[in-house]
Parts: sequence; structure tokens; C-alpha cells
Amino acid sequence: MKPYPEAYLDYLIFFHAERDYFECHEVMEEYWKQHPTDERSKTYVGLIQIAVGIYHERRGNTAGAVKMLQSAIRNLNAEHTASLGLSASELEHVVMERIALIQEGDRNRSFTDINLPIADPELVQYCEAKCQEQGLTWQSASDLQNPALIHKHTVRDRTPVIREREAQILLRRQKRRPNMSSEGKILVVDDEPHIAEVVRLYLEHSNFEAILLTRGAEVHRTIRAEKPVLVILDIMLPDISGYELCEGIRRMEAPLDQIPIIFLTAKGESIDKLRGFNLGVDDYLVKPFDPNELIARIKAVLRRSMASSADPNKMGSDSSGRVLQIGNIVVDLEQFRVLVDNKRIDLTPKEMELLYFLASHPGRVFTREDLLGYIWNFDFAGGTRTVDAHVKNLRKKLGQHKEWNIQTLWGIGYSFEVKPHA
Repeated sequence: MKPYPEAYLDYLIFFHAERDYFECHEVMEEYWKQHPTDERSKTYVGLIQIAVGIYHERRGNTAGAVKMLQSAIRNLNAEHTASLGLSASELEHVVMERIALIQEGDRNRSFTDINLPIADPELVQYCEAKCQEQGLTWQSASDLQNPALIHKHTVRDRTPVIREREAQILLRRQKRRPNMSSEGKILVVDDEPHIAEVVRLYLEHSNFEAILLTRGAEVHRTIRAEKPVLVILDIMLPDISGYELCEGIRRMEAPLDQIPIIFLTAKGESIDKLRGFNLGVDDYLVKPFDPNELIARIKAVLRRSMASSADPNKMGSDSSGRVLQIGNIVVDLEQFRVLVDNKRIDLTPKEMELLYFLASHPGRVFTREDLLGYIWNFDFAGGTRTVDAHVKNLRKKLGQHKEWNIQTLWGIGYSFEVKPHA
């Protein structure tokens, strides 16, 4: 048999015999991290995502399963997949077929395992022999009555691994940035240890201090004691929903009631997002997620929070900070109206937000990416060109004025310029 990575062979046994998809993720991820220069790196990620996707499906998280499997297809490389003894075309077909089956949404369908299309017969023989040695059955069926298998992420104690990685991260960070102070504490409330660990690692890499909770009962006490700059909430917690926690935080005493909140959850339907935003959440990210995107969203939310908490008198605002007047223009978010020379101008909600944000920072230049993060929270499919379209619409509706204008800085972005009096 041609040589294959030992971790990959373990992955195949976990996948086809023990049906321990969580362990598939663990063993392959560890190998992937230890071999960052391996040319098959992205394909390893794809295999990890297949295991995680099937794990999500088996435990009922169909939205998470579909997103993870779709991402897996994007990461699989045909040449590298074949080098691992798999049929690339058949593997893509198997994954696509499972995605379609999940999306049909048949509630009466029972879960069935999938088998990876192994094209190397010697590899199959090796795996079957290994299973026989260990008393396992090759291509067995999942034990759906075993919660320790179905919900392994909630029952496995990974504390020693987490603590070891924490120590390594902190040591590396101290060596790289010995004189940098923390950007602030961020409270993470999630009952899935492996997700909490990933979030913590990325937060600390970005110079934030992470505080982890697995239950909601301690959230309010922790906020009062630690004064975090932001809270990351899962919605589906074992003791209380993230919705209730969000409501509770918004009812806390000032200024704690204004702490920014990001929902990080597997609930990705529009109705879930709307409910969250109506409760006062600042941003919403659906699992599975890109940790780098989470960090970008955190920074964008914190920038918006700092901007909104600035002294309104510096920007020609009233005491509430929701009405802005510069020269002949009034932007009133309380009554949702814009007046130019006392004449009402009809704007869309996003046009209103964009105008208010730019006018609140006269003279400051924002890139399109900045504005997409501030106003659209990175969620708009049209990308940065939607910023250009909204600026164009604003100029058309507002017209030309001697006292102010929205200035384009070619290749950079936009600013709201206030012209000095003659």
C-alpha cells in the first residue's frame, strides 16, 4: 500500500467503523495544524468539514450541516483528493447528493451514514484489517441511541488540551508583543467547548482577553464584575436562551445596558436574525463561521460603539446624539427624516444610516470596506459596490450645496466635507 498519513488512516477508521465524526475532526485537525506546508492542506480542511457536516446533520443541525458540506466541496482539490486514495468525482457527487437530501427537509427521513469513495483497494484492505484487529465493523451504522457519540462535543472533557493550547498562545503572544496592552475583555457564552476554544484562541491572537462561560446563569454577574467591552452569545444554551440573555442585558443599569452584543449561533433563518436585531443585538454570525470574519465583525462593532458614544456636541448633535445638524441639513434618526433647507428628503433606511454616519465624522475618510462593516455588517451580498450605489443615490437626492458635500477620494473611499464659511 502506498504511504498515507497515520492521522488520515485513523480518520478513515473513525469515519467508517466507529462513526465518530467528532473524532474525525479532532485527529485530522491536529495533523493539519502540525503540517501547515503540506500541499494537501485545503483538502484536509475539506475532509474535516465533511466529518463535521455529517456530525451536525446527525445531531439535527441541518443548517450547519449544509453550510459545512458546501464549504467542504470548495476546499477539496481533485488531484490531492486522488492522492489520498479517494475518487474525487465520486466524493463530490456523494457530498452534493447529501446536501440535496438535507435541503429537501423531509422530517420523516431517518439519518443514514455516508461512506467515502475509496478508490485504492489496498487502502480498503488495510482499513478492514485494522477494524478486525480492533473488533470493529467496517462501514457500520451509527448508534443513534448513544448520546455520548451523537453529542460528543458536550460530554468530552477537553480541558487539558484547551489549557495547554492557551499556555502556548499566551507565551507566543508575550514574546511577539511584550509591551502591548489588551484591547479589552470579551465575554463568550457558548456551551460547545471546541467552538469556545477556537473563539478564545482568535481573540487572544487579536490581543483581546477572553472570558468563557458555558451557561447563561452567570452572565449578568460576570458583566458587572468584569466590565467586558463586548459579549458573544450563543442562542441555544442549556439553561436559558440567548434571546432572554440579550433582553436581560438591555435592561441592565447604564452604561452596561449599551454593551455591544454579537449572536454566534447555528440558528440561521431570517426570522431568527430579525428577532435578534429587534432585541438589540449588534451583529449576527451563523455557525459554522470563519474565525477571521468574527474578529473583523468584533472590531467593526467596537468601532461603531465608540463612535456612537463620542461626545455629540463635537458633531453638531443634540443631547440625545440622534439628531445631527450641519449647516442647512438636519439628519433626525429619532423621527427618521432628513431636512435640507427645511424641505424633507425621502431616503431609504440604509441611505439614512450612511448619511448620518458620514456626517457624524466630518472630514474623516472611510474606505468602502469600512463603510460596509459599519453600515451593512459585512452581510450584503453585493460587496463594496453597494456603497458606491448608495453614495450615488444620496448625491442625487440631496443635490449640491455650498456648505457641505460627500467627497470621493479616488482609490480610497468617501468623506463628508464641511466647507468653511467665506
